[in-house]
Amino acid sequence: MIMTRGKDDPKEMYDLLGTKDHRKELDRQFKNEKSNFKIAIVVDMWLTGFDIPFLDSIYIDKPIRQHNLIQTISRVNRKFKGKNKGLVVDYIGIKKQMNLALAKYNKEDEGIFEDIQESLIVVRNHLDLLAKIFHKFDNSKYFSGATLEQLNALNMAAEYVQLTKELETRFMGLVKRLKMAYDICSGSDQLTQIERDYTHFYLAVRSIVFKLTKGSVPDTAQMNAKVREMIKGALESDGVQEIFKLGDEAQTEQDLF
Repeated sequence: MIMTRGKDDPKEMYDLLGTKDHRKELDRQFKNEKSNFKIAIVVDMWLTGFDIPFLDSIYIDKPIRQHNLIQTISRVNRKFKGKNKGLVVDYIGIKKQMNLALAKYNKEDEGIFEDIQESLIVVRNHLDLLAKIFHKFDNSKYFSGATLEQLNALNMAAEYVQLTKELETRFMGLVKRLKMAYDICSGSDQLTQIERDYTHFYLAVRSIVFKLTKGSVPDTAQMNAKVREMIKGALESDGVQEIFKLGDEAQTEQDLF
């Protein structure tokens, strides 16, 4: 079973879910085609950026809507030698929500990049544009610092893009477009690890800006999994510290997302 655990979980469940390192090892094994680990029960994890081209079946027994639904079934649609198609077994009835999700996805975004090569170009172009915005910002702590340094780097990056309203608007628009393209090509082996890392960085910063300005975060279930783990790691190792300056000290970790 793959899901994050909390201090309020029953002891049996808490022990079963294991540590962060345990989940990382399960991640590594499941992505290994020759591993005996073939079946995983997943709860709100292993979606964006988690791609296994040889994965061919998924069983859905939980209500899922809109973008989360598209992301979920996309886990089995990657091309792979010897794999003709992916199988989605629906236990709960997702057809209506699927039709609504596809209709909304097509209506809201004229650039729903059906061609992976096209989306790769868009991702790289937008990463380049975002790099120019951040050329005066030192993000080294996010990529190489300790957990709290990484979290503080995200917080500082959010403040950086809010220096002017014009800059904030441009940043949010670029990252929105980046995300839509990345969702299409995230399973491509043509994407480098550094391109994936920077994409996750900008997505995390965008979510923080949403939280600061609108009091909510878009695509809650799709929030960068790495940031979730960073926050949990920070809380487990160093106790409760101020990570994001959101104004309300009573807000919990879950409320960040």
